Amino acid sequence: MLTNTHLYDKQGEPPLPGLSSVLLTDSFCQVVLRDGGLCMEDSTHDARVAGSPYQGMVVAYHGVPITSDSGELVGTLCHFDLRQQLLPDDEFECLQQAARLLGAHAALLAAA
Repeated sequence: MLTNTHLYDKQGEPPLPGLSSVLLTDSFCQVVLRDGGLCMEDSTHDARVAGSPYQGMVVAYHGVPITSDSGELVGTLCHFDLRQQLLPDDEFECLQQAARLLGAHAALLAAA
């Protein structure tokens, strides 16, 4: 079971029902973990998430794994939207950099 530990919506909307905790097998995170990242501007007809109950509900999804300095998986960092969204390459790189920082921070917290 995956747990959404933080959700920020710039318009202040409440989280979608059912996204607080998600089975890994139903999630888009499984693709992030398998492929090392996912950049998907429209899930509606994307074969990588075929069969997911969230396909078409979460339309745009861009995610990267968060790993510790030792390579241990800590989680995923993602941006998603209910409508089609293109994420430029430089912004996806920013997401990757943020995930590296979060991984290092998680390692510091674990050591404390």
